[in-house]
Amino acid sequence: MSLVWLDNSSHETEYCTSAENCFHRIDRNFTRLRDENEWIEFSKSSNNDTSMIILIINNELGKQLVPKIESSTRVSKIYILYAEKPTDDEWIKNYKKVLL
Repeated sequence: MSLVWLDNSSHETEYCTSAENCFHRIDRNFTRLRDENEWIEFSKSSNNDTSMIILIINNELGKQLVPKIESSTRVSKIYILYAEKPTDDEWIKNYKKVLL
């Protein structure tokens, strides 16, 4: 199982640093990606890898990318990470793998 955090935050906050530290404690091979291109490269480079991926993604990127990646057989679950609960989370209900 691989834990991947896809987050395009342009600034590092204490929240991001704390979250990243927690993810490293859960999975020593934890990977942080910054944008869709890095996700595509990560997916291509690990094509022969059959391990499942748990993807953590922020709400804004989630809206854009979940429709493209939700059908991937390697992605087990997609967790939406947010500092404050989004008011526009209705889109999440369309995807079985997505959890808040």
